[in-house]
Amino acid sequence: MDQCALAGDDYEDLTGGIEVTFLAGDAWKPVEIDIVNDQAVEGTEQFGLYIEIDTGTKNDVLGELNKATVTIKSEDTDIPGKS
Repeated sequence: MDQCALAGDDYEDLTGGIEVTFLAGDAWKPVEIDIVNDQAVEGTEQFGLYIEIDTGTKNDVLGELNKATVTIKSEDTDIPGKS
């Protein structure tokens, strides 16, 4: 889900998803998404990250948090209208 930031333009296009494997006892796993550092002058942008389970077993449980908003903070210094 894009919220100003665009997949492929501002961050790695992950259409099709990322596979993360949890082993017994694992409580969390990091997920890396590459940010595109282009030459465009842009402000802070955001995109949504959704998490779902697709293992085929009924014993797997995903907590209440199944989505997050990722913020790409601007490092651009010449943004029109900003000082």
